[in-house]
Amino acid sequence: MPLNSPARAAAAAFLRAKTRDHALRSTSGFAEAWSVASTVPGWLAEANAAVFYGVVADIRPLTVVEIGSYLGRSTVLLGLSLRRHSAPGACLTAIDPHTGDRQQLAKLNLDRMPTFDLFRLFCAGAGIDDLLDARIATSDDAAREWTDPIDLLYVDGWHAYDAVRSDARNWASRLSDTGIVCFDDYGNYDEVRRAVHDSCQELGLSLYGDVLGQAWAGPRRDPPRAVAAAMRVARVKRLLLRPQSSGTGKGQRFNYVPRLRIRR
Repeated sequence: MPLNSPARAAAAAFLRAKTRDHALRSTSGFAEAWSVASTVPGWLAEANAAVFYGVVADIRPLTVVEIGSYLGRSTVLLGLSLRRHSAPGACLTAIDPHTGDRQQLAKLNLDRMPTFDLFRLFCAGAGIDDLLDARIATSDDAAREWTDPIDLLYVDGWHAYDAVRSDARNWASRLSDTGIVCFDDYGNYDEVRRAVHDSCQELGLSLYGDVLGQAWAGPRRDPPRAVAAAMRVARVKRLLLRPQSSGTGKGQRFNYVPRLRIRR
């Protein structure tokens, strides 16, 4: 089956839906949260959002930190997740200099793009202002004044090796004993992948694995249930869509295992 076939796209869509469903097993409220968060422009996909939602329901974090917010899609999703599943007093700190997204700036040939006003508008519309501590700052600057342990950390800042390494030293080093960190675009940039591996080794974090292009890690040996469930689907995906040589000299083809079933 060719790499770009409709069957490959259908299989990938099926597995994204399975990732969502497995991450959310016995967890309520995601559909309502996603119906709001998905109206905010951004790149967080539904299945990835479901894993975050499931993690919040699993660990009930009090302190959540997001590095890189753009217009607030992930911020809104995290805020609504905290509203539904965390204890009173939970706080979401969103850190971003609000000068624009790397890919978008490059495409538009711009040096900066002010985003804070729209970010605040979307967050206010979603009703998460009382949970939100929005800081217009770089990751490095914000870290200088930070002292609290972090239960859930989302690293989605500048996707370059040095930037990810700095974010990890500044923030992943402050994870609580039961905390967890997600590194975005682990599957999309080689430099991010190298930075994540080097950072986990340096900080003594367990790298749990890649879920839909995002890497999850933490000080505990085992991940939360939602991450573990999503990782099981990711392993099936690698089996279903594993590229293999066709032996014909015409390039690679996908090996399908149609009888393999995903169990809950």
